[in-house]
Amino acid sequence: MPKKSTSVTDALAEVDLFAGLSRRQLDAIADECRERRFPAGSEIVAEGDTAGRLYVIRSGSATVNVHGTEVGSIGPGAVFGEIALIDRGRRAAQVVAVTDVDTYSLASFNFLPLVRENPDIAYKLLLAMCARLRQAESENFTC
Repeated sequence: MPKKSTSVTDALAEVDLFAGLSRRQLDAIADECRERRFPAGSEIVAEGDTAGRLYVIRSGSATVNVHGTEVGSIGPGAVFGEIALIDRGRRAAQVVAVTDVDTYSLASFNFLPLVRENPDIAYKLLLAMCARLRQAESENFTC
């Protein structure tokens, strides 16, 4: 399979979930990514959906809505769907394109076999998830 552009690898290198992966490991993940475009006004992901897919926004802007209320806006470099990529659980928010949005997309059905075949990637993902959990715990800790 031909190598993807280094821009995909560079975009993945900015995702905290993939922190600690080598360039070679990031290239392997980048090879599984697809470019997807969403026209302005379209829903990128639906709240409650269980499709396991990660997105990295290359260009454009989108809103994030929870229970119908806008809670934020995201643009180039933003990443969403990291947890859904791994567990295919229900999405906590809806993401809607405000402008045309170009993304790199990674589906769990492409990602999970790669992780199963590369235990070092799986281990590094576990470390990243532990770091996220520790961060969340420290932010919620009250004396």
